[in-house]
Amino acid sequence: MATAYPKAEIEITSELVQKLISTQFPEFSTLNISFLNEGFDNENYRLGEKYMVRLPRRKVAVELLWNEINWLPQLQRLLPIPISAPVKVGKATENFPWVWAIIPWYEGEIAGAGKLAREEAVRMADFLKILHAQDCENAPLNPHRGIPLIQKNDLVLSYFEKLKTTTNFISSEIAFLWQKAVNEPYPAKFSLLHGDLHPCNVIAHEQKISAIIDWGDLTKGDIANDLACFWMLFGDKIARQNALQRYGADESLIRRSMGWAVFFAVIFLGIAEEVSPTYKESGAFMIKNLLEDCK
Repeated sequence: MATAYPKAEIEITSELVQKLISTQFPEFSTLNISFLNEGFDNENYRLGEKYMVRLPRRKVAVELLWNEINWLPQLQRLLPIPISAPVKVGKATENFPWVWAIIPWYEGEIAGAGKLAREEAVRMADFLKILHAQDCENAPLNPHRGIPLIQKNDLVLSYFEKLKTTTNFISSEIAFLWQKAVNEPYPAKFSLLHGDLHPCNVIAHEQKISAIIDWGDLTKGDIANDLACFWMLFGDKIARQNALQRYGADESLIRRSMGWAVFFAVIFLGIAEEVSPTYKESGAFMIKNLLEDCK
């Protein structure tokens, strides 16, 4: 199957990972290593029973990994849900030119449709309230996350046109939700954000959230970016309402959050054919939830 992932700029193998670990962290050298997966930016390897190794596959991803290295150790002490803070940080070598990390392994699977109990929505709201309350003065700015939705308008409208010809997901209600969100004023106050809180970055185990992972897009900006996760993760309307109330979201924030959910939904639907059917399932789930909340 074709993939939309950018081409890796360096070849990473199990043998390379083994050599990096043996030379820099010999205490882990006896643990089994096996390839897990690759994404747009990183390759991941299982390391024994308790860890995984995260290595950039493109130079642009190095800065994102530094976000995790610099921010997650301090955040993990404050947040009520485990996060993927590095256990060890590897150095560049002649065989691998970039920083890399060993992070914890969390049991579970990606938190797709129906994988989380409804009570977890309030738990996520509590997690986000604490995250968003942290000092973000020195947080990085991300040109793609937490920004005014008007900056996404051309992209979203182009996906609307594409999806109208290939699917039945884009209705007048979804277009109206997007337009309302775009028209909401951008908040004057920035907050610290995860920035990429979609189902692939939430680990579910026995219907509970076991960890929040992949913090490379950590940034400061509009909290609506993160609150979109409620339409991504929870298929129960009451659960979403309870979570937004627990968070203290006002009507403007809810409209912007639904706008970000529309954005993620159309992107997922738009790339599903090239990347994975999982993205289509997630996008369709978001659209269903958004339409339910229009009623």
